Amino acid sequence: MRRVVLGVLCGLVAGVGATASGAGPIRVTEEHLRPVPVPTKIAKVDLRSPRSARLVSVELLAGHPKAARRLVTASGGRIRVAYRGMIEARVPVSALGRLAHSSSIRVVRQPARPVADAVHGEGVWATAAAPWHRAGIHGEGVKIAIVDLGFENYRRSQEHGDLPTGLTRVDFCGSGGFESTGHGTAVAEIVSEIAPAADLYLVCIRDAAGLGQAVNYARAHGIAVISHSASWFNTARGDGNGPPWSPEGIVAAAHSAGILWVNAAGNRAQQHWSGPFLDADANGWNEFAPGDEGNTVVIPGNAYACAALKWDDWPASAEDYDLYFIAANGSVSSSSTSPQTGAEPPTELACQANSSSSPKAYAIAIRAQGVTGRPVRFDLFVYPGPNLEYQVAPGSVTEPGTSPAALTVGAICWHDNGLESYSSQGPTVDNRMKPDIVGPDSVSSSIYGYFTACGRSGFAGTSAATPHVAAAGALVKQANPSFGPDEIATYLEERAVDLGPAGRDTMFGSGALAMGAAPRIALGACIVPSVVGKQLTTAKTAARKAGCAVGNVRHVHRHKKAGRVVSQSPKRGARLAPHGRVNLVVAR
Repeated sequence: MRRVVLGVLCGLVAGVGATASGAGPIRVTEEHLRPVPVPTKIAKVDLRSPRSARLVSVELLAGHPKAARRLVTASGGRIRVAYRGMIEARVPVSALGRLAHSSSIRVVRQPARPVADAVHGEGVWATAAAPWHRAGIHGEGVKIAIVDLGFENYRRSQEHGDLPTGLTRVDFCGSGGFESTGHGTAVAEIVSEIAPAADLYLVCIRDAAGLGQAVNYARAHGIAVISHSASWFNTARGDGNGPPWSPEGIVAAAHSAGILWVNAAGNRAQQHWSGPFLDADANGWNEFAPGDEGNTVVIPGNAYACAALKWDDWPASAEDYDLYFIAANGSVSSSSTSPQTGAEPPTELACQANSSSSPKAYAIAIRAQGVTGRPVRFDLFVYPGPNLEYQVAPGSVTEPGTSPAALTVGAICWHDNGLESYSSQGPTVDNRMKPDIVGPDSVSSSIYGYFTACGRSGFAGTSAATPHVAAAGALVKQANPSFGPDEIATYLEERAVDLGPAGRDTMFGSGALAMGAAPRIALGACIVPSVVGKQLTTAKTAARKAGCAVGNVRHVHRHKKAGRVVSQSPKRGARLAPHGRVNLVVAR
C-alpha cells in the first residue's frame, strides 16, 4: 500500500473578503449520526474524481522528480510548475492509476491552495510611522515583496497614486491569474503607505510550488522583506518542521537567505475546533459535545465551505479517520475518505457547496474508519466561513504563521486596539507562543471601502494587519542596513505596546505594532529627480526616494493633465543639501 491522494475534487477556491462575516454558529438539535457505507479506499490515489472531467489538477510528491516528470508527459499530462520534489500538473483522469502505481511518485493529491486572510488609510497614524517619515525614513533602498493571490486593479491604484508607478510585477500564477483578485492590491497599498519609497514587488502565486519560486526570485533579486497575507491548510504539523516543499519549509528557506517573512496569523479563531476523539456510545463518530456528533455550520445561499482536518500523527499515520458534511436529513452531502495505512499524511479535506438561494445547515462529522484508539489531537478548520458551532480559539494560528521563521501577525482594530474576534490565537501544536505581534486592521481601502465599524468594514482581517508590520520592517531595515530578519523582528517586538495580559501572550503576542521614536540616520544629498508628468502622490514619493523634500505646490488649470505635475524647480539632476526642496506646478 502506498501514499494517498486526491480526496474528493472539491474545486477549492481561495477565499477573499471578510472571513468574519457570514452566518454565526447556530445550535441545532443534537446530531446522532447513522452508519454510512464503508468507502472503497485505494492507496496513494483516490479514483473517485468526477468522471465528467477530462483533466484534473494534481500535486505530486516525487522521490525521483525527473522520472515523475517524464511519466506525467508520457501520460498526456502537462506540468504547470515544479519546486524541489513537488510537481503540479494537469493530467487525464485515466492516468491517475498509472501515476499512483509508479515507484517514482510518493503522493498524488489535490494541490494545496492558499486562502487569503482578508475579512487609504489609518495605518500611518495607527502605527506611529509619521515621525519616521519626518526623519526622512520612507523605506529607501529596501526591496519588499507582496506575495499574494492576485492584484486586480493595481493599475488603477497606480493612476490614483495609491501605488507607485515604478513597481515590479512577478507572475507565478499563469494566464489570467495575476488580476484574479484585488486582495494583493489592498495589501500592497498598505505597504506603500507605510514605506512609500521602498522598492515594491507584486508577486502572484497560487500554489506551494509558486510560493517556493517566489522565494527563489526574492533571494536572486535582493528582496529583504516578504509580506504574505494567506493561510495554508493540511500541509504540515504546524511545528515549523514542515518538509522543504511545504509553506513552512519555504518560509524557513527564506529566513536562511536573510529575508524577513511576515505572515498573517489567520482569521480562524471562530472557525477552528481542537480536541481528542471522543465516542461515548462507541458508534464510530466523534462527539464534539456530549451526545452531539456534528459541528454545525450554516452555509449562506450560493456559497461554499471547506473543512480541513488533521490529527497529530505526523508525518504519516496508520490511524484512519474520515471527514463528512451531513445534511439536515442525515444524508452524506460530501466527504473525504482518503486511506491512512502508515504511509499517508494524517489529513482529510472536504468541501460543501450550497447552490440554493437560502442558508442551509450542515453537520461536520469525524468518523473512525480503522484506528487503534491511541489518543491523538485533532484540529478542524473551516474556510472561508462560516463560523463553527463548537469553537476553540487557542491553537487556531494557520500555516505557515506557525513557523518560528515567520514574524506572525494578529489583528486589532486601528480604532480602539481591540482584538478582532476572528484573529487566530496560539499556542502552536508544540506549545510555542504565537502570534508574535498584532497590527491594525479595518483600515480604509480603495479595494474594500472605508472604515465604519471594527471588524465589519474597510480592509479587515490579519491580511490587513500583516502589511503594516512588513512595511514597518522595511523602515527598520533602512535605518539599520546590517539587520537581518531576527534583528528586525526583535526591534519591532521590543517596541510593541503590551495589550491583554502582562507580557507576551497567545492573543496579542508582544503587543501592538508601534514604531516609536525615529532613529537618526545619515542622509545623502538630494539629487533632484524628474517628476514632470507624474501624479502628485507619485512625484512626492520619487522626491523622498531621492533624498529631497517637496516644497511649494502650485496648481494651474489644465484639464488634459489634471492631477499631474506640469513643471518643477529645480530641474532634474540638480544637487541640493539633504531634504532640499523641490517646488512643483500641478494641473487641475
